[in-house]
Amino acid sequence: MTEYYARIIFANASALHTNLILLNSTSSRFPNGLGNDIGLLGTHMAFHSYRGAF
Repeated sequence: MTEYYARIIFANASALHTNLILLNSTSSRFPNGLGNDIGLLGTHMAFHSYRGAF
């Protein structure tokens, strides 16, 4: 386990991995994961694959 203390922490991973980091960040304040108070974190994700050339 690694603990980080800061006023702001940025999770700059892909759509899937940012959700995994937040869901695995549990504490007594966030038993279901950081920012997952109502249980919707990770349930509505969209992946876009854009190509600059045809």
